[in-house]
Amino acid sequence: MPAPAPALASHSSLRIATKVRYFTAATGTGAVKVGVLTEDQAVAGHSLAAQYVRWQIGRSRAQRGRERLDLVLLHNPERAHPGDRTALHRPEPGSVPGHA
Repeated sequence: MPAPAPALASHSSLRIATKVRYFTAATGTGAVKVGVLTEDQAVAGHSLAAQYVRWQIGRSRAQRGRERLDLVLLHNPERAHPGDRTALHRPEPGSVPGHA
């Protein structure tokens, strides 16, 4: 699939949203190659690991030719902690500056 950056280039005022967590096998392989996921994490097909989310947001920005995104959604974050809603409010280690 071609990156949307060329089509978006003439629409700089257009708001851009994306979502992260689930990924294809090819994206998982790429994430392993750059060291943001382990092979075990890639096999799962989804991740909320901070380093993966940062990497995926960077890829989305590059694919869209934007320095920033207006909205990033986490796709089904509740599945990361089934039945533990309070866990959804705790930051992942390393995801928030100042939090271990």
